[in-house]
Amino acid sequence: MGVIVRTADEFAVAVDAWAQQIKPAVIDAQKEVVQAAFVAMTDIAPRWTGRFVGSINVAAGSPDAAVLPVHPDVESGQIHWPTPPANPYDAKTVEEAMAALGAMQAFEVVYLTDAVPYAGRLDMGYSSQAPQGVTEVSKGIVVSQFAPGYSWRFLADQAAGGIPF
Repeated sequence: MGVIVRTADEFAVAVDAWAQQIKPAVIDAQKEVVQAAFVAMTDIAPRWTGRFVGSINVAAGSPDAAVLPVHPDVESGQIHWPTPPANPYDAKTVEEAMAALGAMQAFEVVYLTDAVPYAGRLDMGYSSQAPQGVTEVSKGIVVSQFAPGYSWRFLADQAAGGIPF
């Protein structure tokens, strides 16, 4: 059922009401895409010491540039490429990564970052574990999972019949 609007002010009020109504669905859709991107990145990421994959961060509003320290076995000279450390760093769990979005607002920019100094080289395929890089391959996986118009269909389903006018 629609709302009859007679003036621009009534139209603005109706649009604002609809926007408020769909915000939870927008947040859910955003989180679903972010989660898929995080999983794709962590699945593809090379894992010699685990520093790169363990430094993949999710943040809303502004990037998180936190980086794990150089692995102690590498820093001390105990191991050298290609011998992996006995206890490499672990990737964050999906739950840990998504917890960073707890206070996220609808339409807020979400960042997936990895600020290790060699991230750019890994993205250019310098690792035999990820010869095609990480970012573009992850993007391709996420795009293939979410067909064009996906979020709009999802939002329309969630918004009690679509735009109320």
